[in-house]
Amino acid sequence: MRNKFMIFMTIVMTLIIFVGAGFTTFLLLYEEDQEVIKVSLEEGVPEKVEFKNLAMIPGEVATFDAQIYSDIRSNCTLEIEFEELTDKAQNNRLKEYVVAAIHVNGEFLCEKPLSELLDGETLTLEDCKLNNTDGLALTFTYVMPLDVGNEAQGADTIFNVVLTASNE
Repeated sequence: MRNKFMIFMTIVMTLIIFVGAGFTTFLLLYEEDQEVIKVSLEEGVPEKVEFKNLAMIPGEVATFDAQIYSDIRSNCTLEIEFEELTDKAQNNRLKEYVVAAIHVNGEFLCEKPLSELLDGETLTLEDCKLNNTDGLALTFTYVMPLDVGNEAQGADTIFNVVLTASNE
């Protein structure tokens, strides 16, 4: 009877250890990388936010929140540009595999491959209400799809997000 109890307890403890180790591994590998960036814009002056060494594994999600403030009192236009920094990166191959989604104050703006955004596309937000107290919340979410294989192994990318506010 005592041997059966010991075998049962050994099995239960082994299962608990494996479940705990698996859960911890999941949290470490698939945890969202969330960073809040505060940007203060002057009218017509571009402000660059650099994303250094964005290196991801398949299934990984990286989220960056930016709070945009400005002393512009009236509605303004906000331009969002993606600028590739190929001279700083050893390889910029990751852009081919990552999908970027952008939300403004929680509302969906666009979802495109990072390579398209880095090809010089400018996103324009009309009638933005920027001020020094509330700000504008931009959320950049980068996702590496699960179906990406070994071709992305060791790839990374470096780029700027250029924000420009103008009162037009």
